[in-house]
Amino acid sequence: MEKGMGKVWLVGAGPGDPELLTLRGERALQKADVVVYDRLVGQGVLSRIPQGAEKIDVGKRAGLHPVPQEEICRMLVRLAGEGKRVVRLKGGDPFVFGRGGEELEALLAAGIPCEVAPGISSALGATAYGGIPVTHRGLARSFHVFTGRTREGKLDLDFSLLAKLEGTLVFLMGVGVLPELCRGFLQAGLPPAMPCAIVEQGTTARQRVIRAPLGELPEAAEGARVQSPALIVVGEVCKLELGWAQQRPLAGLRLLVARTEAGSSRLAEQIAALGGEPVVLPLLRQEDRDAPWPDWGRFSVAAFLSREGVKAFFRLLRRKGGDIRELAQVKLAAVGPGTAEALEEAGLRAGLVPGQSSGRALGELLAGCCGPEDRVLLVRAEESDEDIDQALGTGQAAWESLRVYRTVACAPEADWVDWEGLDYLLFASSKAVRVFGELFPGLRPCPAVCIGEKTAQAARGLGMEVLVSRRATIPAMLELLAEEKKRRRL
Repeated sequence: MEKGMGKVWLVGAGPGDPELLTLRGERALQKADVVVYDRLVGQGVLSRIPQGAEKIDVGKRAGLHPVPQEEICRMLVRLAGEGKRVVRLKGGDPFVFGRGGEELEALLAAGIPCEVAPGISSALGATAYGGIPVTHRGLARSFHVFTGRTREGKLDLDFSLLAKLEGTLVFLMGVGVLPELCRGFLQAGLPPAMPCAIVEQGTTARQRVIRAPLGELPEAAEGARVQSPALIVVGEVCKLELGWAQQRPLAGLRLLVARTEAGSSRLAEQIAALGGEPVVLPLLRQEDRDAPWPDWGRFSVAAFLSREGVKAFFRLLRRKGGDIRELAQVKLAAVGPGTAEALEEAGLRAGLVPGQSSGRALGELLAGCCGPEDRVLLVRAEESDEDIDQALGTGQAAWESLRVYRTVACAPEADWVDWEGLDYLLFASSKAVRVFGELFPGLRPCPAVCIGEKTAQAARGLGMEVLVSRRATIPAMLELLAEEKKRRRL
């Protein structure tokens, strides 16, 4: 590589679901100084762009190119020439009607180092999520993918040849020419009863599948008010209704996750596993505090008040040259299952975990089982809730605090967030609510789901419509969302 030269990665973002971003694409994205993206890139994928990376929206979508392709090519060459690591993030796959070949040509001609991370095309991803296998024994031995538009925006297909193809026909960017498409097939001899389908916003929370025979498809699309992005499928496989995606507990929900950076990633993974579409907007970050390594001979119990505190504790151990064996005679307590899990991941087991995940519940548990001979060390954040101190004060044990980290607000860029497209805001702490209110005053796009009453009070104070989980745990929040989805029949 020429000294001072940057690099460009052409990355396929997939059809929308962030879980369909490839590992190669994810690694490239995490290296980026600049991300140049299209409008069809899913919200969940955009939320994976690293904080601090410059984001450039070139706005490309079907029928709308506010930044001409030639300008995009020049932009990529210029940014890499400035020494930047550039990710060109494109919906689906860069080379499936994505004009990625033109961009690669321009980069190679300019001598720019570049790589390609192929993506899952909507022709495969959206059909699969729509329950339409593009090949199926006895119905289709092949599939064929077409664009519904030429450069001039017209439909330019030889229907007499297409009608003779044995297999599934998939048309991208064809909603605007759907009546002409169907008319061409009927005139070429395809039967009006040929099974067809439209998959709108495939793999996202707004996915819809509209099925109708070829002769009735335009009217069905008009009645359903189908909008781009959507793809059209023609073939016998469309009579199969193998809808699996919408059966998942959180399918159809687009959820803004407003937490710490690490906490947001974990919660996003859980949401995606249940079929929801997470949009991650970290509002907080953790910073380690300098603290002395404890004299463990003075303590009989170590109580951890958060998962983050466990991790910060072990970072402190490494910085101070401590030895975990010093805790051999110390009982361990955790504020809840998540914190206990973090201890287990480090090879330790919490013998004391309250039935309810809260500082007060942990304090009451410790007050009940610790005597005057015990001394408890509370491993906590700098700004940790004082409810546990009040509860411990009802018992006989003495206690001290080891404040191993602090939580500070960060100001993430949020101009890419489609606020109107969200179903719920998720808050796991009152501080996250306060920071949200400071960053986005007056913004109340949808109801807030809060992890406990204290967080709920903060949200109500901002005038939000609030739902509160029965228990102060992440699983309880997700259970509440699943129940709400059933109730609202989303």
